[in-house]
Order: sequence, then structure tokens, then C-alpha cells
Amino acid sequence: KWTYMQPSDGPARNYHTNTELRNSHDPQLYNMAYDQGQRENVAQLHPDLVEQMDARIEEILASTHTR
Repeated sequence: KWTYMQPSDGPARNYHTNTELRNSHDPQLYNMAYDQGQRENVAQLHPDLVEQMDARIEEILASTHTR
């Protein structure tokens, strides 16, 4: 039910294609059960969940296996 995006130093928009890249200096957490358009970032309301999801992403990225 959650979508999480790690903070990024990348640009927020690709100006050549006018495409939003969803990069932000802040973590982004969205409750897809209520916010499928990902308009309300609730990361500050759920720091424990942000920490868990961020740790899991780092674990996956550090893994040598794809499955």
C-alpha cells in the first residue's frame, strides 16, 4: 500500500522532454490506498516506515543477487 522514493540530488525535471523525474532532496512516501496520484508526501508522518523501507532498498542494492 506504500510507495517510497529515496532522496536524490538529481534534477526534478528533464527540461528537454518536459518530463517530471520525481527527484527530491527529501524522502517521499505515499499511501497508495488513498493517494494513487502521489500528491501528498507523508514521509514526515511515518519516519519509522521511511527508515524501514530505506534500509530494505539499501539491502537490495548491496545484494549480489537479483532474486
